[in-house]
Amino acid sequence: MAYAAPAGGGGLVYISRQTASSSATIDFDSVFTSTYNSYLCIIEDLTGSTNANLNLQYKYSTNTIQTTGYYSFVTQTNYNGSASNQGVNNGSAINILYGALSANFSSATMLMTPGNVNGQLGISGTGYAANVVGNANFGGANSNSQTYTGFRLSPSTGNLTGSVTLYGLAKS
Repeated sequence: MAYAAPAGGGGLVYISRQTASSSATIDFDSVFTSTYNSYLCIIEDLTGSTNANLNLQYKYSTNTIQTTGYYSFVTQTNYNGSASNQGVNNGSAINILYGALSANFSSATMLMTPGNVNGQLGISGTGYAANVVGNANFGGANSNSQTYTGFRLSPSTGNLTGSVTLYGLAKS
């Protein structure tokens, strides 16, 4: 039987890369469009000036941050032989990494689906934090119906240094 190449479509398309150097936020503006249904966000070698939580907030109307209590999330962090779970409903951000953002944070990947149900946005992902020799799994959503256009990453305290790359998943 001869090998046949798979049908086209469904590949990752580079959208943007943001690099921070001792910055309070990393912003992705006007990146969510009707071109893609889902996005892959890769966080690389991100470090914080303090041991803090890494938070995500969505943007609408180009640069307006959704700060009111529409976020809900669950984060499980396993480190140094113990586990920590955190869950929030009606928060002001999605906590991606709970207490794992320090000088040795390594990486995380997130799948984002803007507009999946009535303009609501969901997220899921996993990360690795070398400072605590462990990993984190997280998931969350924003239940406010909006046309979201981008997002912001920020530490709960301090600044960020590192790179974040965003890809769109091509429609097949």
